[in-house]
Amino acid sequence: MNYLEIVLQGYFNDNNREFLEGYFFREFKKAEKEQFFEAVEFFNGCLKVIEGWEKHLQDKVFERQRELHLMLNHAKNGTLSYAELEGKTIEEKRQETIQYCEQELKDVRPNGIGSLSFTVHLNSLTNGRIAYNMAHNEVLQIKLSILKAFDKTQPNIEPLPPQPIVEGSFSVLEWATIFYYADETKLLTESRLIKTRLEQFMSKHQINTTFDNFKTKYYEAKKRINEKNDYPINKLELIIPFLKENYKQTVTKVDNDITFLKENKPEY
Repeated sequence: MNYLEIVLQGYFNDNNREFLEGYFFREFKKAEKEQFFEAVEFFNGCLKVIEGWEKHLQDKVFERQRELHLMLNHAKNGTLSYAELEGKTIEEKRQETIQYCEQELKDVRPNGIGSLSFTVHLNSLTNGRIAYNMAHNEVLQIKLSILKAFDKTQPNIEPLPPQPIVEGSFSVLEWATIFYYADETKLLTESRLIKTRLEQFMSKHQINTTFDNFKTKYYEAKKRINEKNDYPINKLELIIPFLKENYKQTVTKVDNDITFLKENKPEY
């Protein structure tokens, strides 16, 4: 089974890409009927393609880490040579380099480090079959679609009756998170001022808290999702029904963030 070809056909065919989850499910049913594949075997093969791309990104991050550590050690030891001093003394240049390396090493992500973000170089990974640099969020989109398609093959559990969405049941942090996703997806007012957008959102949904507290919770949610990677996944899952009903364009981003947070839980 050529799993690479299956994944590529899914993402690089415009119609398939729009309905990616359904595409992977159909491909499984075809493999099941024609070659008697089990769901675990088929979807595991698709995921191994994605894991290879994720490793490609990881290798780039590790290589850049190694370069920065090497540069930092040479700068600290005074053994680093500088092509251009740019009007600075050697000591000033040395301190500048140390500060730069230490700052870059503070921000390590699955797809980058410091000021650099990497992409999946498909031209080399597919032997020239596809000339495309794939961003990390695209990789996550494919992975999520594969996982959702696999879930469709599992025995159904009787769902709970639909529960009414009671807006007042959300905490301030959860409301602030809803605002974050709606704002990131450009679904709110056109005002350039974040203060205005926050106030209008609070008024629309009658959020019972102070403006300062709501603003604080918004920045907390944003940081925990994008930097600390410790936002509670159950809170994201809790707000999805409300987002589907009121800000449905945000749901794909929330799903991608849930996948990302599951894979990048901080270790304490």
